[in-house]
Amino acid sequence: MAEKTVLPILHFNDVYRVQQTSKQGTISADQFAAKIAQIRTKWGEKSRALAFLEEEQQQQQQQQEDKAVEHIQHNSTSTSDPLHGLTLFSGDVFNPSIESSVTRGEHMIEILNAMSIDCACLGNHDFDFGYPHLCKLMPQTNFPWTFSNIADVQHTDPQRGHEIEPQETDKQVDGTLRAWVTEMHGGVRVGCIGLVERDWIATVPAFPPNFRYRGMVEIAKQLSEELRDPNGQHKCDLIVALTHCRLPNDIDLANALGATSDSPEDQHGVDLVLGGHDHTYYIGNGIDKYEGEEWGTSMPGTEKDKGCMLIKSGTDFHDLSEIELQLSEPKEGVIRRRRIVGAKVRRHKTKPNDETLPELKAHIDELMKRVDQATGQPVAFAMTSLDCRMDKVRTDEAGVGNFIADILLHSYDDALRQRDQRGEFEERRADDAREVDLAFICGGSLRGDEEFGPGIITLRDILTIMPFEDAVIVRNLKGKDILEALENGLGAYPSQEGRFPQVAGISVDWDSSRPPGQRVVEVRLLKDVHLFDEEGKRETPTNASPALEGGEGAETYAFERKEEGGYSIEVNKPRIRKGEKLDPDRIYRVVTREYMGDGHDGYAALDRACGEDLVDHENGSLMSTQVRKFLLGASLIWRLKAFRDQAKDDGLSVVGQRDTLSHKTRKAIERAHALSDPPLPSSTIKNHPSAVQATSAGAESADAKGGSGQATPKKAGSRRVVVDSSPGAFRDAMHVGASEHHSHYDAASKHFRDSRVPANARLRSPLSASSMRSDRIDRSIDSVLAGDDGGGGLTGDDSHLSNGELSADEEGQDSSNFLRELRRRNEDELAEVGSVSSSGDMESPSAFRAPTSASTMMGSNDDLLMAGSSYFSPKAIRRHVEVTAEDGALLRSSEGSLAIIAPMRDGRLVDLARSKTKNAKKE
Repeated sequence: MAEKTVLPILHFNDVYRVQQTSKQGTISADQFAAKIAQIRTKWGEKSRALAFLEEEQQQQQQQQEDKAVEHIQHNSTSTSDPLHGLTLFSGDVFNPSIESSVTRGEHMIEILNAMSIDCACLGNHDFDFGYPHLCKLMPQTNFPWTFSNIADVQHTDPQRGHEIEPQETDKQVDGTLRAWVTEMHGGVRVGCIGLVERDWIATVPAFPPNFRYRGMVEIAKQLSEELRDPNGQHKCDLIVALTHCRLPNDIDLANALGATSDSPEDQHGVDLVLGGHDHTYYIGNGIDKYEGEEWGTSMPGTEKDKGCMLIKSGTDFHDLSEIELQLSEPKEGVIRRRRIVGAKVRRHKTKPNDETLPELKAHIDELMKRVDQATGQPVAFAMTSLDCRMDKVRTDEAGVGNFIADILLHSYDDALRQRDQRGEFEERRADDAREVDLAFICGGSLRGDEEFGPGIITLRDILTIMPFEDAVIVRNLKGKDILEALENGLGAYPSQEGRFPQVAGISVDWDSSRPPGQRVVEVRLLKDVHLFDEEGKRETPTNASPALEGGEGAETYAFERKEEGGYSIEVNKPRIRKGEKLDPDRIYRVVTREYMGDGHDGYAALDRACGEDLVDHENGSLMSTQVRKFLLGASLIWRLKAFRDQAKDDGLSVVGQRDTLSHKTRKAIERAHALSDPPLPSSTIKNHPSAVQATSAGAESADAKGGSGQATPKKAGSRRVVVDSSPGAFRDAMHVGASEHHSHYDAASKHFRDSRVPANARLRSPLSASSMRSDRIDRSIDSVLAGDDGGGGLTGDDSHLSNGELSADEEGQDSSNFLRELRRRNEDELAEVGSVSSSGDMESPSAFRAPTSASTMMGSNDDLLMAGSSYFSPKAIRRHVEVTAEDGALLRSSEGSLAIIAPMRDGRLVDLARSKTKNAKKE
């Protein structure tokens, strides 16, 4: 009896992170590629793993790109020898990951090209940066992509072209194949097709409107007829379906297409299903033998598996399936000339001690260095943590949710105001009114599942918290739809569902003891409470606007570093002030994520737009981009405010009086300067009801230490920074972040740009404190406030400014005059506010869980930090910062002045049931 033909196949799917570290150690994609190369070499093939490094291969690839792409393509490898086996990939590679947030997936090209892949299908995350960008990525890979059951109907009419059956007018999606066919060593002809389920197509934010889903079963049978036709061009013996589907759908598909151990020889279909999308490992019941680590067999939907020839290979360069198929001898006169009569699978798990592919490892190391140089740079200093743990952001109001929602609330203010002023909107809003009524995101929008800070916040942290690539949009919605959306978000509590809302611009009282769908008690719009009037003058108790009357001003939170030469950072945050109730029949402007606006996560109500979007997905920016813009703007305001201080004291022209900065930016700098001035004359303070007499400059109340109340001198060298956390500050920072240049100030962009230098050039590690020091200048909080002249600083002459920038050479000029003047201003003019015990103002808060290199202070961003003192009183709520040596080094040596942030809860989202429980426990 003739020996059965053996067909070897390697399979993997859903790979995102190039390097991953766990308790067991670090694994890397180069180890995964090495394993593929080793196995293919055993098959008798010459390794193709490093072909991407060869100039000849690159030229061949370019020639292939210039050729017309057929919709069914035969194998065209770099060698004329038939393949001894196949490496197949089932989609999802270009996103999401931290690296992809910087490179938009381009860094995966060379890595994929080292995997000796023969054919792949597309997955949902491959569309995360849009189909046009994907079209730029696919031709750079050295293997074809299949996308068999998605048709280009060449029109965008949403009411047409949704038939399950394939249509004669259907066109293949550009850049993809309906099928790929190759002849293996031994004469076996194999066809590969790519099938994707309907469900995930609806989750792709920018899925092209001219693309239509066709039934997976219908397309597979049609292609089976074409590929197996004994009189046709392809004459396939075997068809493999590469799928990107959920496991139950893969099982249903395998059953419907005869991909089973008892496959019918006279029915069209496929012989093997290799799936992705689930991130789980699964072996169908039709596989005879399995070797490797155990996997769960009781997953939902598996009860329908009665002998499926199905394999799903985990995720993230962890799992590689080595498959050995035994094929029957050819049989003429039947549809399936060969059938799978035996199959075994060996599961390979990548381990830290696995062999590497040295050339690829060097490439990945350089790649990760470049990415780290961009994302590892500091962009902010957080006085409270950005607590993104799931039990925080998915069950309650969260400080980080408030912070990001506040940014989004003002993200399109400038653009919408210009349109408003041109009369493009039916309702003309006052110049001091918000252009957007509310921001609506959800806990699932905030990822990371950990606390970031307090202390240095890097770009990597920001991108980890907000990894998604859908746009932030502005939409007109009726109040009743907003209420329904809130009910959807609150209805799943206490489950930690991603739909739980995080909001800005509104206050929501709700009751978790009520049934889902009936939990919203009251929703009111919030009024903006500003620290300054429109003229830039600071609001005082004697001239307070209605928003500040009745003690409804801002609270001051002082975070004090108690060391020689330390500092006090004061964050001024207005209390919320409730306005009118949400009217179910009124139309409101809502800023949200496109993903939610498309109705996902149960938010169908947000998909009921009243007219066209004010900012649609094509013109909108990413959520992470908006936060980055805010941080850049806040940082630049601080920097230019320092310029303004020196210029005024030196009698020079004041920064911002020239045409180099916008009028709004100059006003923002003026407000930042005014906020640092002493709050009020003592006579005004005494007359204020909630005021506490200020201690003398540089003095500290002994009451905070249990003393007699006599003022005692503070340690010399203490400095003070005042931070505005009002709606006006968010508005100012968003304007400056969007309208001024930051190329010399943005450490992340600068490092990513500089990383493209020759290999022998000096590259600094972005993660060490010493390496974060700039060769030109040290503008950290500590260095400026402590008066460290240190050979670098800012010059006060604004003649060096061009469009709000300094040139690289000008940044490094000596600035000892500026530092001395700033030190004098701090000593002579900026009176230190009196320190009081926090126990006199609020309940003792819980302690932070302190990261290794972060500041530790009393309090939590999940505490309601609103207490009884007014902003206009020198009385402040103190948070004493014990700065670690490492954290101090980061502050002193960071490339630029950091935006200082303090995410807090302020009572905008209150569960009345839990509030009653807390009050009862207190009593």
